[in-house]
Amino acid sequence: MPGSEPVRIAYDGVIYSSLRECGITRFYTQLIEHLAALNPEWLLDIHVAEVGKSLRLPQAKNVAVFSRKHLRSRVCSPINYLRLRRAIGRTKPQIIHATLGRSFPFAQCPTVTTVYDLIQHKVSEHYSDRRYNRARQLWERSARCSSAVIAISETTKRDIIEIADSDPAKVLVTYPGVNRLMGPSSQSEIEGYRKRRGLHRPYILYVGARILHKNFPLLAKAFVSSTNLRDFDLVAVGGEEKIAEQELLAPTVRDRVHHLRSIEDEELRLIYGAATVLVFPSMYEGFGFPLVEAMACGTPVVASDIPSTREVCGDACVLFQLGHPADCSAAILRATEPAIREQLVKRGLARVARFTWEECARETKKVYESLL
Repeated sequence: MPGSEPVRIAYDGVIYSSLRECGITRFYTQLIEHLAALNPEWLLDIHVAEVGKSLRLPQAKNVAVFSRKHLRSRVCSPINYLRLRRAIGRTKPQIIHATLGRSFPFAQCPTVTTVYDLIQHKVSEHYSDRRYNRARQLWERSARCSSAVIAISETTKRDIIEIADSDPAKVLVTYPGVNRLMGPSSQSEIEGYRKRRGLHRPYILYVGARILHKNFPLLAKAFVSSTNLRDFDLVAVGGEEKIAEQELLAPTVRDRVHHLRSIEDEELRLIYGAATVLVFPSMYEGFGFPLVEAMACGTPVVASDIPSTREVCGDACVLFQLGHPADCSAAILRATEPAIREQLVKRGLARVARFTWEECARETKKVYESLL
């Protein structure tokens, strides 16, 4: 550990320049803010290409944001990477933390990368174009070259060791936390929200994008084909306008589908709270933020039977088999049974207590300190 000099951590900030607001950008914002509070004497630098974006960057007295010029042409990617390396080098950090698979093989200090999932490998049949091939190479290189690798679940850790051939000793698991705004809503809040949004019927909730591995079509097929679900509406939060229900949902049920976008966290809490169940049909995940958000809000979870779901939810959800819409609809109905629902809510609230940003920051600090 350095003597009188404060510890300086540099985050490459690529995540803030590459994506819109999403689970990963929120991950870093929460992590850095909690690290700043845990270690007020540390200096945490974020290097971003465009400060003017509408993303919320971490804010704290010991957090500094450095911006740089960025050439938008894909051909200029090597130039932008060189500018990033130079900008970070000028601040002389003791650790560089890569946020989106960039590697720093010739850095003058230890490097850390956080890996969320290896989706490009696990469901490669859906992501075989040049962009995803490049992403596969980036993540593999970063996992091999980094001094330490943080995985957000044991599922991701196993995939890193198996696919990227990383040294198991340098791969550590640090679970993300759940947004502290997420919590159970009162009955009066739920009733008021339903009235404002015009959600007068019980509804099944889906939260997330419509990219292929999220597997929304399975839920859509279950919703259309099951006569036992005709008493429910379907609320889909997030994603693009050209979403799967426009192609898969029969005209007779489209008036039961509500698509909500650009939702703030406070409203999202109410959406979870007013839902009968959350359905999470993903083919593969590293973690699954909607799972912990729903459990924190006291909403029963119905999810595909995949390793990360079993790891995150434990016995606090009803699982269904991938590729079987009928099994999905049966799981939804099971979760609505009063006794089962009460049990799921209780187990979910107990389960989610283990996922806190304070613990995530403490575990990440241990990784940093092991390299200083």
